[in-house]
Amino acid sequence: MRLMRLAKELPQHSGTRLERVAESAFGHLFATKMGAGGESDRGENLPDSVFYISEESLPEDYNSVIGVADEKSGKDAKFGDESVEGKHKNYVEEAREQSVAAEKIAHTFVVLDFDGHQDIEFFDKMSEVYADDEYMVVFTAEALAMVLSAYLAHTVSNELSLVKGSFQSVIYPLFDPDRFNDEDLGLTEIAREAGNQEEYEKKYKRRSDLLIVTTEVVEELIKHYSDSPKEVERILDTYYQPRVPI
Repeated sequence: MRLMRLAKELPQHSGTRLERVAESAFGHLFATKMGAGGESDRGENLPDSVFYISEESLPEDYNSVIGVADEKSGKDAKFGDESVEGKHKNYVEEAREQSVAAEKIAHTFVVLDFDGHQDIEFFDKMSEVYADDEYMVVFTAEALAMVLSAYLAHTVSNELSLVKGSFQSVIYPLFDPDRFNDEDLGLTEIAREAGNQEEYEKKYKRRSDLLIVTTEVVEELIKHYSDSPKEVERILDTYYQPRVPI
């Protein structure tokens, strides 16, 4: 957000227009539909962002993904207030009809924080709408920012690209449950903090098509593929340093 304000992409008075920040992040990483949805199209039934992960940038055995993203700029995600019928059902149905054919659909959210176990409850409702290869991905804003920080840190992104062929291949598991749930990565062992932690973790582990991406998940994934974990730690430590607000 700070960088966007410096580039005059985000006016000072717009506060936490999280959809613009997320749209910019997805736009750096993937082919992204810019300037539709969110505050810019109030009253329209449009997702905040639409991004496409093309198989052209992926290994042969990876699938293309179209993502429809909704950003929650409130203090908590308030999944309990979200209705399945209408907006979110339409997002998924419209993604199925996109002219760009994708093998999977990632119903994606970017949130500042969570509220209770409502992400689990909302996923259970949406799972009745999802067809095969349709699922939910929830990024914290900090996790998405960390992905972008790694991408923009050339020493990290270049090294990771050498390992997997492209940076997109490295972060792909964050958008595909088949890869996310690979035991070798260990991502499913990382659950976000929640009230009644043990109960939440049991619920989360039973829902393989719900991917909760926190900074801890991103850090674990990047370190898994890095030949220089100390360099990665240095970059990530820099990410956590306090910055003078703009």
